[in-house]
Amino acid sequence: MSSPSTTTKKKSTTTKKKSKSKEKAKAVEPVVELPEYCIQILFTKTPVQDVLYVNGSIYSCGWDNFIRHYDLKTSKLVKRISGHTNYVHALTLFNTSIYTASLDKTVRHFDIRSGTQKQEFRGHTGVVLCLALSEATNTLYSGSGDCTIKAWDMRTTENTKTFTGHQSHVSCLQLQGSKLYSGSWDCTIKVWDTTTANCIMTLSGTRGWILSLVVQGDKLFSGSQENIVRVWDLSNGECVYALEGHTDAVQCIILTTDIEGTGKKKKKKAPPKSSQTLSPSSNLSLPPPTAPTTLSPEKSMQSFRLAEKRVAEQLPSGSPSALPIISTSYSTPFVPGLRDIGFSLGKGELLTGSKDCSIIIWDLNTGERKWTFKGHASAVHSLQVCEKLVYSGSIDGTVRVWDLKEYLLAKKKALQQTIPVEPIETPSLPMSRATSSPALPHSSSTLPHSSSSSFSSPIPTVVPPI
Repeated sequence: MSSPSTTTKKKSTTTKKKSKSKEKAKAVEPVVELPEYCIQILFTKTPVQDVLYVNGSIYSCGWDNFIRHYDLKTSKLVKRISGHTNYVHALTLFNTSIYTASLDKTVRHFDIRSGTQKQEFRGHTGVVLCLALSEATNTLYSGSGDCTIKAWDMRTTENTKTFTGHQSHVSCLQLQGSKLYSGSWDCTIKVWDTTTANCIMTLSGTRGWILSLVVQGDKLFSGSQENIVRVWDLSNGECVYALEGHTDAVQCIILTTDIEGTGKKKKKKAPPKSSQTLSPSSNLSLPPPTAPTTLSPEKSMQSFRLAEKRVAEQLPSGSPSALPIISTSYSTPFVPGLRDIGFSLGKGELLTGSKDCSIIIWDLNTGERKWTFKGHASAVHSLQVCEKLVYSGSIDGTVRVWDLKEYLLAKKKALQQTIPVEPIETPSLPMSRATSSPALPHSSSTLPHSSSSSFSSPIPTVVPPI
């Protein structure tokens, strides 16, 4: 038998070991520093495809087949909504319902409060990538990898119309009145009459997959693999301007005419101000040390490429067996500045998220890049603005909340002093006054195949499919 002194020594040794292990655990605990202007980070542990802000909560979807509900006050996961059997690619809100698009070829309707599935819309033969919704007609529109857009009766789930004309995946939709705008991997944008399902206009000339679009009045803004935002005049179908600033594909675009949240209409429908519950001192709830906080840039890009391959493999029958992935290393069309052509792109601000991990705010009155948010480790796939805050979802597995206060202060100061909000050094580009075909800036490193190009020129650089 061991003596009492020996037992005491063993206990003290064990206690010391435990304290040392605790110290080591504390030493390896991840320390997450918030990037500039970022006031909150939600760690989803899965790449995020889309984000919705609803009454102080965030709903996100991604590659784990779930819709996740987070409470912004605590940064904690409230519940996971299940039902899909593959990646959930897009979300849209209608009253107390969420409609979801998935790579399992279905659209589903969930109750936002209970998380239960209410309806299922079946009919697509390819992955479903995007949604648009008409409250006036109770119609839901879905774009798919089967090259079609389908219109659904939201009350009966009946497929009422099918829009055909695209040659590849339909990746984004925007509804405005009786017109539906669609972007596709076939590098075109189409305008549809929703009453007849007929295509009334095709916007062509983009050299890469169309990934995002938004419409304001007679202008359409599109993002693609070209790294630029094209501005289209819907009265004649021509590209009239290009916003340059991103260094990789433009994945998402939103437009706001009331970024300060002061409009009467927005006050009527707006949820409680999230800025009241988000403060730099109490905004971040870190996961336990053993849990991954975010994907590394290398793993994020690997996962992103695998997802691209997975979607591209699910091509409909009769379509091209291999779609080209367009290289993003070539130069972009140069169009004279807004001050030179004498018109405004529209009202308010345009926000864009990119595969280069950044978010840019553009002033539509001048066409200038005014502010940049940096902090994501991989592609930004979703954006939403509400009450002076920007919510962004990324393939790095996080949802981030950005404060617009500094931007709005700089904007106010700029208006008072008539100076740029944020001076940005941009390379000087050769001016061309040609009206038929704007000149392309080029260099030997960006256009190895040719020393000149134009809007109608063939796709510059094509790499084999993933």
